[in-house]
Amino acid sequence: MTRYCLSYLLWYGSDDFKGDDPVKCPSCSGEIPEQSSFCNLCGYKIEEPGANMTETENNPNGIEDNEPLESHASQDEPTQTPPKNILNFIRKYRALTIVACFVLFIGIYNIVHYNNEPTTKISEYFIAGSYDQAHQVFMGIGNATPEQKELLKKFFTGQITESVSNYAKDKITLEKASDILDRINIYDLVPNDISAAKTRLAELKKSKNAYILGKQNIQNQKTTEGLDQLVLVDKEDNNYQDAQQIISKYFPDYKKDKIDKAEGLLASNKYDEALAEIIKLNKYASSDNEIVEEMKKIRLAKLRALIATSTTSTFDDMKQETIIVPPGFSTRYLNVSNNINIYPEITVTKENKASLYVWVGFQQRDWIFFQKVIFNADGEIFSWTVNFQDRHTQVLWGSISEWVGQVPASPEEIASLQKYGVDSSLLNADLINQMRKLANAKSSKIRFQGQGYRDHVVTDDEKANLNNFLDLYQLYCDLNMAS
Repeated sequence: MTRYCLSYLLWYGSDDFKGDDPVKCPSCSGEIPEQSSFCNLCGYKIEEPGANMTETENNPNGIEDNEPLESHASQDEPTQTPPKNILNFIRKYRALTIVACFVLFIGIYNIVHYNNEPTTKISEYFIAGSYDQAHQVFMGIGNATPEQKELLKKFFTGQITESVSNYAKDKITLEKASDILDRINIYDLVPNDISAAKTRLAELKKSKNAYILGKQNIQNQKTTEGLDQLVLVDKEDNNYQDAQQIISKYFPDYKKDKIDKAEGLLASNKYDEALAEIIKLNKYASSDNEIVEEMKKIRLAKLRALIATSTTSTFDDMKQETIIVPPGFSTRYLNVSNNINIYPEITVTKENKASLYVWVGFQQRDWIFFQKVIFNADGEIFSWTVNFQDRHTQVLWGSISEWVGQVPASPEEIASLQKYGVDSSLLNADLINQMRKLANAKSSKIRFQGQGYRDHVVTDDEKANLNNFLDLYQLYCDLNMAS
């Protein structure tokens, strides 16, 4: 239909169709508007067409004035043409008319094409809950094109997000949300999104159960148990705001009870238990100044106790820092020997900023010039590569020493140094984890590999020193974070 309409307009807009010639004034030859009785230019009066004709000439077929003309129209006569004003408009704006018709044609085509697109039908059926019909359309496609798959992926991703959100807001049940995910999973287009959504639904389920149990405990005057549950309510859960209001109402008394309990444990030197009580409070109000100060107080007390019982320390007034080493070790000299092949050291500034070093080395009669240190923790192997300039050596009476040290650093810090060409070979992003494994393993060994090698079995004392200093270093880090 659109094609014929377009052809029709093109024909009328072309030079092949001219229409009736305009009426001209007999006096001045100017054009006279249709239906006008006078010339607008000279005022000449125009006689009506056929005014001088006889009745027979005016009515050659003898048709009465009041008789319908249609009854006498020939069957072969063409249909009426459009009014002249329309035709004149088309002739005058032919290009614009062609463009308008073309746009109309494209619009109609896109509407029809969109409504007949299988992906559109699938989405419409799916939204309406007609899952079987949607899948039948999908199966009818056969091998879907990449464009169709992308459209469906985008649609199903939106449905997944909406389902999880609706369950969080209690608009649909968990069973309904799970059913929608299972229906989408049949298409095998977004398996990763489905897996993540199911994990999220499980988290929201725990959140809603925690809210119910928390309210029940509060009603049964079990404030501690109730708050411990309510703090687990997810921020996207519809019950989150209500849970926060309940926590705010009962938290002051709860906080006082926990701090009093922590103080009692601290007086008995039970630092870890005291810290655990305050950490419970930290879940509800991490920025509460009273809680922050209590946590710092307990950590400092534990630090002092550890330093006093498990270390040797000296304040270096020239460097303005405290040097902490294992008990009985020297704070002025290196402590590697024939028996001690690994030990930790911590230096602390006056602002309580701590740095950890782990030294490995040996003392013996012959050089090895080691280029690698290999660790074996219950069969798990990891190693340090040692550059020539990083390895330290010393000649002693009747023996020599070789050693190297490493410092923990974040991957970002190491990358930043490497970016500017700074040597980062002494920095180890995995140092803490490596030393924990070595300290807690049943069987721990070290090999210094170079021109030959030296093996060393890590002793229980060396393991204990590593664990104590890793704990001490973590306490300093926590203290600085709290500050």
